[in-house]
Amino acid sequence: MAALSPLQPKLRAHVEKYGSALPHTFMDDVTDEAVRLFRAGQVEAILPLLDFLESEFGADEYIDNVIALSFVDSLPGPGEPGADIETSLPPKLRGELERHRHWSAPGAGG
Repeated sequence: MAALSPLQPKLRAHVEKYGSALPHTFMDDVTDEAVRLFRAGQVEAILPLLDFLESEFGADEYIDNVIALSFVDSLPGPGEPGADIETSLPPKLRGELERHRHWSAPGAGG
């Protein structure tokens, strides 16, 4: 898939290091790379990835968990460098980010 082809070298290195693909661990690397590219002004480079994640989100509970916990929840929070990546998120991912922020807000209770 074209959206993931820039990540192939990272995936190969990940598999070499761990012996197999560990989805949550690899997704943390994907998040770091997406934020790095965003902060470098290379927004167009991450849009295919974001669109791919958006298309997969909601199709499978396990995949949703990986995307929600190891991508969305790992994005920079308000005031952190790169936090404005949220403006590039498609609707489902942005909604998930808002849910995560609401849950982690002081006094949110959930």
